[in-house]
Amino acid sequence: MYRWDIKLVKYYAHSDHYDSDHYDYYTRYLPNFISGTRREAEVEVEEYWQSAQEVRFFEKEAIDLRHSAFNAMVDAFKRVPFLAVVRSINASCESVVKLERRFDWSDLADELDFQFDNVFTATLILDVEDVNAFFSLLEKLPNDVMRHFRASRVYIFLPETGLDTGEDEFLFDVRFTLHPAVTKSQRSTRIAFNEYFAEITAILEQQFPVPSTTP
Repeated sequence: MYRWDIKLVKYYAHSDHYDSDHYDYYTRYLPNFISGTRREAEVEVEEYWQSAQEVRFFEKEAIDLRHSAFNAMVDAFKRVPFLAVVRSINASCESVVKLERRFDWSDLADELDFQFDNVFTATLILDVEDVNAFFSLLEKLPNDVMRHFRASRVYIFLPETGLDTGEDEFLFDVRFTLHPAVTKSQRSTRIAFNEYFAEITAILEQQFPVPSTTP
């Protein structure tokens, strides 16, 4: 389903800025475009952003919104003594809008820094030393219909040698997902993921507190 956000703009045909594609018509709404929020209806906005520095500032804000909660969760997992974080991949719901603008997706993964199978899923690959302690920890994490995770043991197979995972080696692929009911838009999906990550982080920090820096 498409949702349209169309705004009529007044113009002065004799202005030196008059052009059907002039940046004046777009730059004031760059924060909305970057964050995925709707423009306020029928509001005269006098202040808008034209400099490249200001555009980069809003882009950085959007990136921080995307990664800060996830990175905090990953850091919390790294403090768990009986496991190591081998790899962490954030969900990349912000990339959806860019997919529909390309006829060829072959170069998008590198250009946009995302994995195709992680558009609506965040993934941690963990090397676990104490499986029982790991399972006990997972039981404490929120896992319900609206937001949930799945933990799967990973076995590595190499082209010539075959199975390359020892019996005493425990790699787990933990995937965090949301119910489609909360993934109505790019922004709502990111907010829901961040709330989920923050709740998991709080539980991990309660179980494994951040070391004190005071002497």
